[in-house]
Amino acid sequence: MQMAYHKGIIRSSMDNRSPKSILREHGLRPKKSWSQNFLSDARVTRAIADAVAGTAGGRTVLELGAGTGALTRELASRCTRVLALERDRELAVILREEFRTTGNVTVVEDNALTVDVTALAGGSRLVVAGNLPYHIASQIVFHLLDQRASISSFFVMMQREMADRIVSPPGRKDYGVISVLCALHTRAALVIKVPPGAFHPRPRVDSAVVRFDVLEAPAVPVRDEAAFVRVVKAAFNQRRKTLRNALKPVFPDQASMDSALAASGVDGGRRGETLSLHEFAKVSDHV
Repeated sequence: MQMAYHKGIIRSSMDNRSPKSILREHGLRPKKSWSQNFLSDARVTRAIADAVAGTAGGRTVLELGAGTGALTRELASRCTRVLALERDRELAVILREEFRTTGNVTVVEDNALTVDVTALAGGSRLVVAGNLPYHIASQIVFHLLDQRASISSFFVMMQREMADRIVSPPGRKDYGVISVLCALHTRAALVIKVPPGAFHPRPRVDSAVVRFDVLEAPAVPVRDEAAFVRVVKAAFNQRRKTLRNALKPVFPDQASMDSALAASGVDGGRRGETLSLHEFAKVSDHV
């Protein structure tokens, strides 16, 4: 079958041995409480694996949420080594059975929200890939950012709405906290748009794969990253508020806030969604 592209969207096509059939063989069903939506389109898994392999080189790939192994299989055929991480014990059993004769796949039973990436990397830097549960996707992204010293890049599937927020530039309605915090340490880009029909079960929303290349140093110098995060979160806490009102919780008094804004060259009448990464850094340096 040929792969059909239309403005970056991959059209659905079920693989012969789909996640649905594998689950049925083992008497299992997707767990709704865990937001389990398994990739079932072979063209999508191949496209993701091609993108990952293009940057992985000789690095080990850590796959988050390996599920029934659709993406695992494609990664294993292209990459030196795959650590297939799966939280669901029943699925981990399936993965071990599916890849028992595949020498470069190791099944890791762990939670993507808490996994120690640094320990798995063993002093090197991993490439990470995965289909993230929508309801905890942002938490997993921040968990990966916290361990970025052990990651060279990561490719993650998430809800299209969140993907748009991450890659949004200043001034757009999608621009927010996650846009700024990701931009400080990564260069993010939307790689693939994926329709609901590419999954089992079919979600009610569109999805997208975002590529994050981890920067060797922050995109802009920041004196105190904790202060930077406080400023960014306060600026977007109530989007309709001006900076002069939104940043009050960050500063001890009005005078110190006005002084910081003046020293930063940022107009306190602006809203957070208009500030660039560099401007947020300048304001936070005066906290």
